Amino acid sequence: MWPGWWPGKSNSEEQRGIASKTVESFFISTLGLTKLNDMKTNLFPIVCLALVTMPLAGVAQHSLIHSDETPFVEREILVMFRDYVEPEQALDELAKAVDFEVIGVPSPSAKVFHLRTSGQDWQSALATFRTFRSVQAVQLNHIVTERETTPNDPGFGQQWHHVQSGDHDIDSDEAWDITTGGTAANGARIVVAVLEGGGSDYNHTDLLDNHWTNEGEIPGNGIDDDGN
Repeated sequence: MWPGWWPGKSNSEEQRGIASKTVESFFISTLGLTKLNDMKTNLFPIVCLALVTMPLAGVAQHSLIHSDETPFVEREILVMFRDYVEPEQALDELAKAVDFEVIGVPSPSAKVFHLRTSGQDWQSALATFRTFRSVQAVQLNHIVTERETTPNDPGFGQQWHHVQSGDHDIDSDEAWDITTGGTAANGARIVVAVLEGGGSDYNHTDLLDNHWTNEGEIPGNGIDDDGN
């Protein structure tokens, strides 16, 4: 039986703090989500009624962590079980292959568990956990730094539509905390279209060097060159 933390048992605020700060990056980097609220509708269709926890045959059991890996907590791993799985039974099965303790449950409803492994070859636990059918996703416990992104634009204070005390704004600062643009998750360039009737100030200093042009079109020839 695996030792450790379970809902209802006491655990330190420090342990819970580490787990809660890392779980959001876990979903974003591993599952492509931006909000934990998306999980019930997007992550967990019930795909099987039986609990299957035996490892898959022929899968490599050893996984070395890349030297360029983002900072993480040594020996700590985040594991998400599939929706149909009973976590306590699944953890029992995992414990037969890897020595670990449960030190937190960042999201009981999403079946995300915060584990601390032991042994010299603890890095191989990542590959081992992935061989279990009960496991939806697994990754290192990366260190996350919360951001508060405020532009250096001297006119930012006059742009009430971004941040406004009466909440008549679009909360751009909260979006910038996640990304400030550039490319989308699939590598495509992010393009913003202005739909207002008045258009935009083409020669504005913030826009002049950032205009997107459709290279598939020849300007002024009156022909739909790219056929869209």
